[in-house]
Amino acid sequence: MGNTISVCMIARNEEENIKNSLECARKFADEIIVVDTGSEDATPEIARSMGAKVYFFPWCDDFSAARNESLKYATCDWILWLDADDIIDDVNIERIKELKKILPPEKNEAYLFLIESKMVDVDENVWYWYQIRMFPNHKEIRFEGKIHEQVVFSLSRLGIKEKAVNIKITHTGYIKKEKLMEKLLRNLKLLEEEEKRENS
Repeated sequence: MGNTISVCMIARNEEENIKNSLECARKFADEIIVVDTGSEDATPEIARSMGAKVYFFPWCDDFSAARNESLKYATCDWILWLDADDIIDDVNIERIKELKKILPPEKNEAYLFLIESKMVDVDENVWYWYQIRMFPNHKEIRFEGKIHEQVVFSLSRLGIKEKAVNIKITHTGYIKKEKLMEKLLRNLKLLEEEEKRENS
């Protein structure tokens, strides 16, 4: 069998977005894992209806803890992580499928995707950055940091090199003003807690 991909996602109260995101993931993923961190809406039911394996993890103000919980259930060769409000268009889905065909058997690479984030109802207000979104399924590759979590530290320890590829994910989580403010306040709280912990 060729290379397989587990899509890993954490979600909470994302019933407006998760169906669109999982519809994209279904076109290239061999397995979809969704860890729900305390939804009060239909997020888990929608995820199940889209073929995802759904698990539950109580939110503990730590993005890495939640993401690592999702990695725990992945059974495929590679992991590609998504947010519940990420969208991948058909062109980039085809690029993922092409990448899937040429992934190294040594599993010694991790892949930076271009992230496009559209901001608060203003089409021209767009941010771009590169982010590691796909890496080998290895028990020692884990996210670190309560917020702005990343796997770069564990990749470095394992000697896995980072490689930028021509694949774009569109993040839609900041399009609505109320959602933007809600996330900014949440992130500020987590950053303050992180600073207190580091200074204690």
